[in-house]
Amino acid sequence: MKRTRTRDEEWALLRCHYRPKKKRTRAEKKALIRYHFGRTSGDEVALFEWIMIKQRAIALQELSELIANFLAENSGREPPRIPEFLLTLIATSEQAEAACGDLNERYSRELASLGCYRAKRLYWARVLRSLWPFLWLGIGRLIKWAVILSTLNRFLG
Repeated sequence: MKRTRTRDEEWALLRCHYRPKKKRTRAEKKALIRYHFGRTSGDEVALFEWIMIKQRAIALQELSELIANFLAENSGREPPRIPEFLLTLIATSEQAEAACGDLNERYSRELASLGCYRAKRLYWARVLRSLWPFLWLGIGRLIKWAVILSTLNRFLG
C-alpha cells in the first residue's frame, strides 16, 4: 500500500527553504520533510544541515559577487559631491550650472584616461580655482551694498 502525504507534508515540499538554483534530489526532499515533522535520524539531520549550509554559502557567494560587480562598475564614475555643493553655494545658479557642467565633462574624460584618484584630485583643484572669482564677485557685491546702505543711513539717519 502506497502511503499518501498529508497536507502539511505537501506544503513543506512546496516551501523548500533557501531554494537553490538546481532542483533538490528525492533524498534531500525526504530529509526536509522528516526534519520538519520530527521523524529524523541523525544522518538525515546532518544531511539537512549540510544542505542548508551549502545553500547559504552559495547565496552569500552570489551576493558578494553582485556587490563586487556593482562597486567595480560604479566606483568613481560620478564626480565628488562636496565640490559641486560649494560651487552651487557660492555662485549663482546659472554660473554654477555652467561651471559644474564643464567640470563634469572634464572629469569624465580624465577618469577614462588618468584613473579615479587622479581625476578626483584634478576635479577638486579645478573647483577650488574656480571658487576664487565667485568669492571675489560675492565680496564685491557685499562691499557695494555696504556702501549703498551706509550712504542711505547718513542721509536718512
